Amino acid sequence: MSAPMTNAEHAAAWQELQAFARALQALNAPQIRAAFVIGSLPGGYFRPGQSDLDVVVILSGSPPQDEPTCEQHQALSQAIREIAGSASPYEIEPMFIYESELKRDPHSGFLPRADFASRLLRQSQLLLGEFDLQQVDQPLPEDFIPVLQRYLAYFQQKFSPDALSQAPLAELVKHALTLMRYALMICRQHMQYNKIVVLQDFQRLLPEIQLPASLKTVIEKSLHGETITPDLDAAFRRELPAFQQTLLDTVHRATPE
Repeated sequence: MSAPMTNAEHAAAWQELQAFARALQALNAPQIRAAFVIGSLPGGYFRPGQSDLDVVVILSGSPPQDEPTCEQHQALSQAIREIAGSASPYEIEPMFIYESELKRDPHSGFLPRADFASRLLRQSQLLLGEFDLQQVDQPLPEDFIPVLQRYLAYFQQKFSPDALSQAPLAELVKHALTLMRYALMICRQHMQYNKIVVLQDFQRLLPEIQLPASLKTVIEKSLHGETITPDLDAAFRRELPAFQQTLLDTVHRATPE
């Protein structure tokens, strides 16, 4: 596992983020309302060499519907990604959300971007602009059902229908931890974003979902930067589909009708 972050590394991370913020300001884009650092750095579990610097860019209004505005916003997003791509020594991962997506949808009753709302409310620090987090609606466990559904669709699209057998092992480890995190949110109303702690909390709070030994071992070794043998890789891939199905069945039973 990476050593704890030193004061010098912490200072370097914030210098990098401040340079990123200045570059965003230089774009003179009125669509940008604010930018927040979320995740491991404000959460206190940033691991140099393994963690990214996650930045949520909040855009004004609602997602555009007309093609010209969509193209304009796509160009802005691409410009921001290019700025982030030049960051060093740490990687900056920009994410984008519209103001309206942080408020509950009056038609569906769901909070469209519940995961981002939760992260902003629980572990974030303002980097750029002004934005009152009291405007953000508090997520409920059921808000994460459509979030989980969107995530599963994204994962399948990214890695093909055979994702559980074809995706790189590192991505499958992230996938397993993401499933655990959503299960904790939906079934136990427990929010945990520290990957190292997710596994522990899952075993403690959801013991009814049996975690195969291969999954536990591979996840622990991956988080500690240890080598995974081919046999262990194969066992992980073999047992992951059944684990995923059991977890999703448990989530479904916990969901209000």
